[in-house]
Amino acid sequence: MDVAMGNPRSKLPWLVFFGGATGFTVAFLMQFLTQVVIYPTVVQGKPTDIYTLPAFFPVMFELTILFSAFTTLFGLLALIGLPRLNHPLFASKRFPKFSDDGFFVCIEARDAKFTKEGTKSFLEGIGGKNIELVEDEI
Repeated sequence: MDVAMGNPRSKLPWLVFFGGATGFTVAFLMQFLTQVVIYPTVVQGKPTDIYTLPAFFPVMFELTILFSAFTTLFGLLALIGLPRLNHPLFASKRFPKFSDDGFFVCIEARDAKFTKEGTKSFLEGIGGKNIELVEDEI
């Protein structure tokens, strides 16, 4: 579907992969440094070296999932530009009355074939009243 619409491939999978790898690394280093290097903990006579790695698997798995989930959430919000606390349409003089006595049509100029004059004449031709151009300041 993305190819048919001409959209590029999303960067989100890469962000999630690196977020998960960061979680995995943080979990391993946190456990290895605290349980082997700084304060070796002997449990039932087991060695305190890299061979205790299987005991680290549950925490490494959980932090991988946690970091991936947070990266997915915050990466998606950043990629789609949310939260947008203000929209230029809110500055329109007619916007406060949008639900009082009629309806409000907003046409955004993202299409390559969009022209100000063509859109304005089209809206006037179909009976549009109070047509105004609101520009985004981003």
